[in-house]
Amino acid sequence: MKYKGTIRSAEDITGQKGCKEFMGDSYAYETKMDKMAGLSIILVKYNNPNYDYFGANCFWREDWLNDIQEVKEPTDWSKVKIDTKVLVWKKDGKHKYKRHFAKFANGEIHCWEDGGTSWSGDGNTCPWDNAELVEEGGKEK
Repeated sequence: MKYKGTIRSAEDITGQKGCKEFMGDSYAYETKMDKMAGLSIILVKYNNPNYDYFGANCFWREDWLNDIQEVKEPTDWSKVKIDTKVLVWKKDGKHKYKRHFAKFANGEIHCWEDGGTSWSGDGNTCPWDNAELVEEGGKEK
């Protein structure tokens, strides 16, 4: 998964005025990293407990970053399986509805009417302005 975060300065992290770099057991925050403070970068989760994020040719610990957010990759709706659970909504975005994916045609996402499926519905579909996939258990992906 990809993440976006804003780099904190060495001074902000350590609380020491004028600090530009620091080191510890198996980690280093270097001057080249401090020069990037305030920038927002794209990161990839890394599985080493000492280096939680990787990006911009540097290893970053989670506490060296602010505003970490997952960057969601756009869904390729042409590859989504029929009857996949989705949340859909119109342009006003006031209400999201639980539906099952039917097809992607002419740039539109279609779902079975009234929450039905290909097996239980009457074959009618309707287009939606927005949709997002739902993981098993009901959570948004």
